[in-house]
Amino acid sequence: MVLIILLMKYIMTPALIGNLGFHYVCFVVNLKSQKLEFLNSLIGETLHMKNGEATVYKKMFDVWLKEVEAFVTKLYKKRKITMPFQISTFKWETPRVPTQPDKDSCGGLLHEVSC
Repeated sequence: MVLIILLMKYIMTPALIGNLGFHYVCFVVNLKSQKLEFLNSLIGETLHMKNGEATVYKKMFDVWLKEVEAFVTKLYKKRKITMPFQISTFKWETPRVPTQPDKDSCGGLLHEVSC
């Protein structure tokens, strides 16, 4: 179990968003590069609007991130391992991902990009 904790590089979750749940995005805590990543294959979608206000994605990510941070902290404490990072210091990033060619391939495209 200790080895698994030390080798853990990413914690990812897809999120089905939209009025009727029509689009997948992916939230990633990249433990290896100490980044918080938002993957979205639609053009122009980021975590913040032009005025700096958080989008619904950012609000969702913040809720999920609190759970991830609590989980990772507990995992390290339970195994009596010093955490080599603080998730609260990670930098936000919206990496460029390929744009989906149609309205139906978002989930598959994000899986391909993130794996």
